[in-house]
Amino acid sequence: MVIPYRRVHKKTLLSHLIKWAVIFAIFLAIVLSVLIFLFNGNKVKEPLTDFINNKLGTEFTVNSVEFSPLYPNTIKLIKPAFSDTLSADEIYLELDLKSAFADKVLAIRDLYIKNLRLNHDAPEFLRQKLSTLKFDDIKIAALRIDGTPVYGYGIKSDSARIRLYNITLNKDLTYSVKEGNLSFNKGSFLNLPFKNLSFAFTHEGDNLNLKDLHAAVLGGSIAGEGSYNLQKQTFTFNRLNLNKIIIKDGLSPFSSVSISGKEVSLNDCLFTNQEILLSGITGSASSFSLLHGNITADFKGSLDEISLIKHRLSLTDSTVSARVGSTETAGNIIGSLFDGDISFNFNYQNKDKTLSVNNFNLKNNKIEYTSNLETALNEFINPRQIYIESCNFSNLAFISHVSDLPLNILDFSGNIDNLAMIKGKVQNRKAGIINLDVNSLTYSDFLLNKIKLIATISPDLLSLSAPEIKFRSSDVSLSGSLALKEGPSFLLLQGKNFNLADLNSNLSRRLLSGRADIEVNLQSFGSFDKLIENTNGTFYLKSPEMLVSNLALDYLNGGDAKTRNFTVKDLSAALYDKDCGLYDLNLLGCVKRGNIYVSGNFNLSSDNVTANLHIDLRTMLISALCIIENKLEGNTTQISVSNKLNDPKITIKPIQRGTIRPGLSDIDKTEENPKTQALEHASQS
Repeated sequence: MVIPYRRVHKKTLLSHLIKWAVIFAIFLAIVLSVLIFLFNGNKVKEPLTDFINNKLGTEFTVNSVEFSPLYPNTIKLIKPAFSDTLSADEIYLELDLKSAFADKVLAIRDLYIKNLRLNHDAPEFLRQKLSTLKFDDIKIAALRIDGTPVYGYGIKSDSARIRLYNITLNKDLTYSVKEGNLSFNKGSFLNLPFKNLSFAFTHEGDNLNLKDLHAAVLGGSIAGEGSYNLQKQTFTFNRLNLNKIIIKDGLSPFSSVSISGKEVSLNDCLFTNQEILLSGITGSASSFSLLHGNITADFKGSLDEISLIKHRLSLTDSTVSARVGSTETAGNIIGSLFDGDISFNFNYQNKDKTLSVNNFNLKNNKIEYTSNLETALNEFINPRQIYIESCNFSNLAFISHVSDLPLNILDFSGNIDNLAMIKGKVQNRKAGIINLDVNSLTYSDFLLNKIKLIATISPDLLSLSAPEIKFRSSDVSLSGSLALKEGPSFLLLQGKNFNLADLNSNLSRRLLSGRADIEVNLQSFGSFDKLIENTNGTFYLKSPEMLVSNLALDYLNGGDAKTRNFTVKDLSAALYDKDCGLYDLNLLGCVKRGNIYVSGNFNLSSDNVTANLHIDLRTMLISALCIIENKLEGNTTQISVSNKLNDPKITIKPIQRGTIRPGLSDIDKTEENPKTQALEHASQS
């Protein structure tokens, strides 16, 4: 369509081209009919110019005219021009001479125009001159236009190649064209650059039926066939092929385009916006629709990569079957994630950011946990509602690169069913089940060889059963339930003949050896907010022999007779010296309505120790009294603890000193070591 930039017309692309070309043809047909009788050979330029100027009352010029009475139905003009309004480099006309002398219909066999140029006055000029013509209808068998600029209706191109066939223009300026083809070397459609755009068409009613559509666009190419509705300005494709198309700014540039297609095939295409990257898109999209920048389609195919850009999560080598809509996307994905396999069915609601997943399977994945991944997961999970109906995972590995989480798991498998996470918090609507088998878990260098865990999460209850928690050489069992609203809760932990060396790691400055029996048995009933207040139960720790490194408890019952006050940190540092043996250790405890009571006794190498402790869990206050006694030596020391549980104050008070032996007072105060610094911090009385 040749339309001046400053004018807007509600007509089709072909309308103006046809009418302007036909007016050219009519002018020439009149001239040709006159030339047959008046002129001979090529000496026609001046008479022709004068005739047109007199006939039309305008300034007409032409560089040369080719005409011969031997071929009286043809004429060729080189560089004709109507002032600066309308011009061309070349016009060729072949007509039916009989129709030129008729009053009703002018029949043109062939009309060719090269490099047609118009200024903004051309439409008005042509309308005025059209009123001087005598024909009711003009029929053109073939109209060929080359090199004509096209500006309008979304298309901008400096040069077009147009072929139209079987054209009829009526006196009321209505027209019809049966078929044709158009091509453009380069230009843009709705500001979208293209190269080598071409297509053929036939005209039926309001539709142009498009065939052999080809174009280089968006870094790739398109090909197809379909129709374009002239009234609705919508495309409908029976077939559309997209090859290596790159859409890098989302669909907003296509907000004014309406496209639908029965079958759209894609090969190695790429789509990205601010949130997602889809690369290597290959497959087919049926029931395709692009309307107001929103896509609806049923896609089946593969993708090289699916990346959530903000969350830095990527799936690769994926097979996808999905229904994509403006409000909802659902389907199935099979691909690779973290060097392993992943597959799942999903449904995502755009408006309320709800993601539902089932048949979620992970296999042989190696999860390398970094601070970036931690941030990505938080950013993905926190604003969404996520429902996992079923998830199975096997042979997974977890490696943490986060210093605050020195956790590594060599292998773990299990399943999760009916889990709901609402904005980062577990809020199950029905019972969710977690089964977990873990092999070789290390936290720093603390090792758990095996964990078997079964958990149930519901709106009312959290239950946990770990029948086997295996350390290096021994194991414990754990079970419990927690009423989240109201009801019974319990916790049971048991370990028989447990090897205390299994607890050794760099997480503690002190090492343990020996064996012990451990049990914790607690119950509670009532509402969740009164869980601690209503807790009752017992616990114990028994060991015939235990060795603790760097804990010189013997120092507490030696040295001078001065009373000293310590913090836990300072006392621990002061005792960080030789190893300590504990014999016949027997600690018994009970919990009664929010209070913890502990009594115990054990022997050191030469001392006997008895202790009692009380913690009020409601106020978090602690009080404890410990007596260390050596009757043979005549040494006795009292240790008392008070204050808040997170900041206890420790007082060491010698009661009797019958024998002089090493103690806290004998540590060299000039030696720069933690023990000396701890003593300097301790107050004396």
